[in-house]
Amino acid sequence: MNSLPSSSSQYEEKASQFDGRGEIVQASSKSETEDPFLPRVADSASSDWPATENAINFARLREYRRELTTHFLGLVAECDFEYGFKSVVDTFLNERLAENGLATKEWLNDLFIRYWNDIAVVTGVLRAVAHLEYAEVCPQGPTMALASLSHGSVEVRECGIRAFENWASLDSLHLLQQVHCPEPWLQEYVDRVVTELKEGLGIDVSAGEED
Repeated sequence: MNSLPSSSSQYEEKASQFDGRGEIVQASSKSETEDPFLPRVADSASSDWPATENAINFARLREYRRELTTHFLGLVAECDFEYGFKSVVDTFLNERLAENGLATKEWLNDLFIRYWNDIAVVTGVLRAVAHLEYAEVCPQGPTMALASLSHGSVEVRECGIRAFENWASLDSLHLLQQVHCPEPWLQEYVDRVVTELKEGLGIDVSAGEED
C-alpha cells in the first residue's frame, strides 16, 4: 500500500501481519479482537486459523480502519466535491477498491454508520460513492444511499437522491419511485430524476401515469 500522510500516525495499533504464505503470524491488540464491528480472526500468534480469503479480507478491513480513517476524513473535510468532476477522494477510493474491493466497501459502510450524526462525514461518503460506478460500490453504496433517505438532514437526503441519479441504474429507478419527500422542492427533484432515468433507460415515461 502507498505510504500515507502523517495524519494516519495517530492510530497507534497496527494491523495483523502476514508471512510469505499469507498466514496470520502476529495478533493485534486485545481491543481489536473485541471490536464489535468485526469478526474475531485470530486470538494469538500461535493461531491455527486457516489463511482463507475471509481472514485476509477481515485483516485488511482492520488495517483500513486504523490506517486510513483519519486520512480519509481529512480528505473529505478538505475536498470541494463537484458532481461530474473527479476529486482526490475519488482517486483515493479507486486505489483502495483496486487493492481490496470487499474491504473498502465494508470500511466505507462502517464509517457511514459510525458517523451517522455527523452530516459532513455522511454527505462526504455519499458524494464519494456517488462518483464511483454502480457495480463497484454495490451493494453497500446503494444501501447507504437508501438509508440516507430516512436521515433527519435534508442535505443528507438530497445527497442520497443524487447518488441514485448519478448511478442511473434500473435499481436506482425502482428505489426512487418509492421515495416520498415532505419537502415539495425535494419531491420535485425526485420526480424529475425518475423521469430522466426512465428516458435514459428507454422506459415509457407515460407508463403508469394513467392509473
